[in-house]
Parts: sequence; structure tokens; C-alpha cells
Amino acid sequence: IQEMNKVFKDIENFRVPKRMPKDLGLYLSIHLDLTNPFHRETLLYRDKYIRQVGFARISQDWVNPLARWIGKRKCLEVMAGSGALTYALRELGVKIIATDDFSWSKPFKPWIKVDNMDCIVAVERFGKEVDFVICSWPYMDDTAYRLLLKMREVNPKCRMIYIGEGWGGCTANDDFFEIAIEDNVKGFYDAVSNFSSWDGIHDRIKLYK
Repeated sequence: IQEMNKVFKDIENFRVPKRMPKDLGLYLSIHLDLTNPFHRETLLYRDKYIRQVGFARISQDWVNPLARWIGKRKCLEVMAGSGALTYALRELGVKIIATDDFSWSKPFKPWIKVDNMDCIVAVERFGKEVDFVICSWPYMDDTAYRLLLKMREVNPKCRMIYIGEGWGGCTANDDFFEIAIEDNVKGFYDAVSNFSSWDGIHDRIKLYK
């Protein structure tokens, strides 16, 4: 609980936490006991974090190495939600544009101004001038699939930094994973090796072309 409180003190002041606490294995556990104050607090912690930041766990221990790896190259974040990841990368000097069409019914707490724009339109407008498209937790329809195709069409040299679950998970769809080609560029996976997911969730960071 003390670690959770430290995280919320940071994000309520728009600071990126140094690291996320180890998840406690309670969210989907058969041992979950809602009469237990500690269990209830843990569930509230996760839900509150998602409302204020987003679904991906953002922390300095993987964002900082990723920013160093990106260097002077330019990024476009689509479906940016709260803009917390763009905020974190900008603080480290990364040149990045954040966009979202805000089609989800429950908007996130904003960290920065996010341009109101559909992801396909964003790639059409900015794709030629960026090196990476960052896509975090796309919905389970064909949006990520169409996005990847559009990225390839507009800028074949661009790469997608994808944060989400894999095949059969709760992000993107099978069509996306059928065409996604992993690009094992030197240093990328070392840079994001400290990324961690919530208990019961299997999101990870991949580089696709």
C-alpha cells in the first residue's frame, strides 16, 4: 500500500513514477476476498491508475532507456488517451506528437493536450515525417490492422512500437497479428526490458514493421 501511495503522489502531480510496484496477484485470483481491506485497496489502486494514466504501466525504469534508444528520431503516438506516455517521452527530449479520437466513453485524465484525430488520419498527416508510430492498447477490432497497413503505405521505413497483448488477447485482432512482422532492431528490447504488466494481463512492448 505504501508503494501504491507513492505512485499516486507522483501521478497526481504529473510525475512519472520511478518504477511500478510488483503486482500482487490478486486481480483475477480465486483467492480474491473483497471483505479484505488490503484486497479492496489493491483493486481500487489498479482501477484508479487506469483512470489517471491508462492501461499500460508507465515508469521511468523503461521509459528512460526507451527515450535514449529513440534519440533524435521522431514519433507519433496514436490512441494516446491521457497522453501520459507522450508526456514522459517529451520530458526526456523525444520529439513526439500525441493524437486520439476520444471514441472511448470514459476519457482519461489528461497529462498534456492530445490532438483530436483518428489514428488513420494522423498517420496520413504525420506518417511521412516520423520514424515510429506508438500504439498502446488498441481496441479489439480492425483498427490496429488498418493502422499498420496505412503506416506501411505512407512510410515503409516507419516502425510501430506496440504496447498490448498478443494473439488472442484483449488488444488488436487476429488480422493484425497475421500481418505484423517483428523487427528485432539492436537495443530496442534491452531498452524496454523493465516494462511490467498487471496481474492477469499479458501486455508487452513489441517493435513491428
